[in-house]
Amino acid sequence: MTSLNYNADTKHLFLEQCGWSGAQVEFLATDMSPRVYYRVHKDNQTAVLMEAEDSDTTKRFVCIANHLTDLGLPAPKVFHQDTIGKYTLIEDLGNNTFTNALKNSSEIEHELYALAIETLIELHKKSTAKPDFLEDYSTQILLKETEIFIDWYWLALHQTEIDPLVKADFFARWTAVFDTALRTPSTLVLRDFHVDNLMHLSNEKCGLLDFQDALWGPLVYDIVSLVEDARRDVAEDLTEKLWGQYLDTIPTNQHSDIRIAGNIISAGRHVKIIGVFTRYAMRQGKKHYLAHIPRLWRLIERCFGDPALKDVKEWFDTYVPSENRIIPKI
Repeated sequence: MTSLNYNADTKHLFLEQCGWSGAQVEFLATDMSPRVYYRVHKDNQTAVLMEAEDSDTTKRFVCIANHLTDLGLPAPKVFHQDTIGKYTLIEDLGNNTFTNALKNSSEIEHELYALAIETLIELHKKSTAKPDFLEDYSTQILLKETEIFIDWYWLALHQTEIDPLVKADFFARWTAVFDTALRTPSTLVLRDFHVDNLMHLSNEKCGLLDFQDALWGPLVYDIVSLVEDARRDVAEDLTEKLWGQYLDTIPTNQHSDIRIAGNIISAGRHVKIIGVFTRYAMRQGKKHYLAHIPRLWRLIERCFGDPALKDVKEWFDTYVPSENRIIPKI
């Protein structure tokens, strides 16, 4: 851990103290959280500099990155971090995200998604004991996530806050189904396991990114994050093949419960993301995220075909019927 006294050019001071004095620094990317990434070059070597305003985020990233590499999984190695948690220097996994690879060749879609499922199978086999630094993915957390739908999408749709009794009914119905989903086996859940955060590495491995919000929760979570992508259509036949690939590693008598849990977690996740994308548009002016809302409604309605979600579906049919499942005007 590197001690750092901040001044006007702390990035270069940090790099100097890490042995990267004189390195070239170029902007690489930012994400939906307040983090910025830079690629640094020196003597034909590269690394990635992560800048974060929130020191807790940095600490979580470092803990989980080290845990994943200890398990033998291809997460970026952590080279240096400062004592305050603003800067972290990590391994550069390159530019070939699954998203970029798919743009170059759609013919490898099944191959890449199958590789991602194999990575999840390996992760779940190795993640049999909960690390002390991980929080449980509880019903309370899942409810808090779905509440984002009420706080933002409902507000955008109706221009008024929801009736407290209607909101209480919303929570009661989700509580029952989330309690069901949480009875399935738990594992390390990366939470943003989708093509934007997966790297197609030269050794045909699936590199892992953006896992600092990981929790200990239902093993289905990352599967549905992958195959029911909020920003990318995945054909139903491919989705079923990928589920089959994963379930081949699970005793047959558990398949039904796991698929039910998958539909519950998936529906809750999509409801949350509709709220998140609406919030981006309302609070940050990022209206391009709204274009994904029709896809999210289609995915939710697919999940509602599961009888386990009958009561939740009934709430939506009553209070957010099909004619209201739209892109809100903002």
